[in-house]
Amino acid sequence: DMLLAGTGVAKDEREAAMSYKAAAEMGLAPSQWEYAKCLKDGIGVEKNLPAAIEWCSKAASQGDQQAQFLLADMLLSVGDEASRKKAEELLGALVNQNHSGAMRLQAEHFTTDAAAAMQGLRKAADFGDGAAMAKIGNLYASGKGVAQDHTEAVNWYRKAAEKNAPEGQFAYADCLREGRGVAKNEEESKKWFALAAAQKHAPALVRVGQMHLSHEPAEKQQAYQCFQQAAEKGHAEGQYELGVCYEKGIGVEKDLGNAVSWYRKSAQAGFADGQLAYGRCLLRGVGVSPSKGLANVWLKLAAKQGKSEAKKLLAE
Repeated sequence: DMLLAGTGVAKDEREAAMSYKAAAEMGLAPSQWEYAKCLKDGIGVEKNLPAAIEWCSKAASQGDQQAQFLLADMLLSVGDEASRKKAEELLGALVNQNHSGAMRLQAEHFTTDAAAAMQGLRKAADFGDGAAMAKIGNLYASGKGVAQDHTEAVNWYRKAAEKNAPEGQFAYADCLREGRGVAKNEEESKKWFALAAAQKHAPALVRVGQMHLSHEPAEKQQAYQCFQQAAEKGHAEGQYELGVCYEKGIGVEKDLGNAVSWYRKSAQAGFADGQLAYGRCLLRGVGVSPSKGLANVWLKLAAKQGKSEAKKLLAE
């Protein structure tokens, strides 16, 4: 834990992962699910969901509640029917033990009635689940299953933020920045964005990276690091921003091949700016062999999402 957090020692994610693995091989359940988390998220090791599920299963079989919850969450990300059924069984047993996270996942994934889902989320929130509070905020913000109420959404986001839920911190910060449901407060907004980013919340990392670039002078190295972390988590906007860093040499040496690689990942994830940037590179041969036909495919997708520059490039 100290190696992963950098508490009292130099932060070393690879060494932390190896320490968890060594303890996991000794049969220690907490180390087994901690190592599983490393494998799931690619912390200090290559991402490997099947191996993560295997290690988490070992810990879960020892009756470890946290392992059972994490295993259910991983199985839901697999998505096939057998995995969903096993996840549902695990969550049901945990709900009977008043596990708040399980209540939230059960409401999200196995409750089709909107009113019942809200009831499940409220119960999880009553037990202190910050992520459930953020989900309730989302429902009020979108008006799904409840009357749209931005002020009530902010109330729930604030509760989630104060529970240290990164999704709540990010949403609350965004409301403060936009003045949505609450008075605008840029400084308070920056504080909550930073707290979410410190927990490696990918959208917050992107926002904080953009804030670094808006400083005078621009804090390019810090911005690059934020975008890199978000991109490696598979966040499409982070991947696009990292591509920009490599194309323009922002906080890192210029590398057009790397730029195109990250633009492509962003484009494939459906991010309009990524599609535009990848299409432009293909059209002009920036970091990749030119291909007007392939460029047009991506530029048309970007244009459909309202990118006017894509329409101009298509007309060339």
